[in-house]
Amino acid sequence: MSKRLHATRLAPGDVPKTAPGDVPKTAPGDVPKTAPGDVPKTAPGAVERPARGCCVKFVPETKTHDGLLPVHRVLDGVVWSFFAGKIRTVKDVYDHVEQDQLRHLVEVYGLVGDLLERAKRAPGGKAVNLLPRGGGRGSMVKYSAHKDALTYLRELLRRAHNRLHEAAGVVARMSKVNATAFVMHCARHPEVLARFSKLGPAALPLQQQQQEQEQEQ
Repeated sequence: MSKRLHATRLAPGDVPKTAPGDVPKTAPGDVPKTAPGDVPKTAPGAVERPARGCCVKFVPETKTHDGLLPVHRVLDGVVWSFFAGKIRTVKDVYDHVEQDQLRHLVEVYGLVGDLLERAKRAPGGKAVNLLPRGGGRGSMVKYSAHKDALTYLRELLRRAHNRLHEAAGVVARMSKVNATAFVMHCARHPEVLARFSKLGPAALPLQQQQQEQEQEQ
């Protein structure tokens, strides 16, 4: 067992006694004197271990909630952009949500509804966290102040999701088309989506109709 190290006791006012300008006295060219072949004496195969510092461990449950969930990140960003005046139309929703995150729109729609309910039930009408467990940008919502705006945003999210869903249905009837690009094009341009949705197969590009007819023959 290693020995305990005790602090050196000094009398009150004691300081190291050195004359001004004192430096270690060594002759020019002095080097540590060691016998030829001297090496540190350690047991064969021993590995020198660094001194251990302070180690912090987290409860396993905390790792489950490390960072924001993707859907919460989208919710946080959409609401922030909306109140910053950057989202006012369905097209704006597509512009401010990453394309690979658009699949979360239906969940975000539901979370905005839950947010309104939480704010409505808050004691004394106090503000509540935007995200269910807080975090993100730390935005707060008050029912009396934000009800109408959030209701409008929720409707935008509903329409944005429905357009994507409808566009995906149109693409399912088409062949040899870049599905992702076409879905986004239809979603951004509702007049195009309406034309393809109402006319059905007859609205397919003429070149594609000819290709399909040739395949059938």
